Amino acid sequence: MVVPYTNALTATGGIPIYNWDIIAGALPPGLSLDPFTGVLSGIPAASGVFKFTIRVIDYHEKSAGLTQDFSLLVRPQARVLISPPLP
Repeated sequence: MVVPYTNALTATGGIPIYNWDIIAGALPPGLSLDPFTGVLSGIPAASGVFKFTIRVIDYHEKSAGLTQDFSLLVRPQARVLISPPLP
C-alpha cells in the first residue's frame, strides 16, 4: 500500500501572503512544497531520514524571512506475501 503524505506548515504575523521555500537540504523524492500554501505533499519514493531547512517570507519587500530546520523520517514500505497464492 502506498501512503500519501501531507502536512500544512503555518505562519503568523508579518504581512500575510507568505512565500515558502527550501533553502538547504532536500525533501524525499516524490514530495514537494507548495510555495504559496506551505503544504508538503506527495508520495515518498525513498526511505530514510531527510533533513531540510524551510524559509517563509511575508509580503514585506525587505523581509529576510524566518527559517526552521526539519527532519523527516520515511520508513520502508511493508510488503505482504501470501503463500500459497490465492486462486
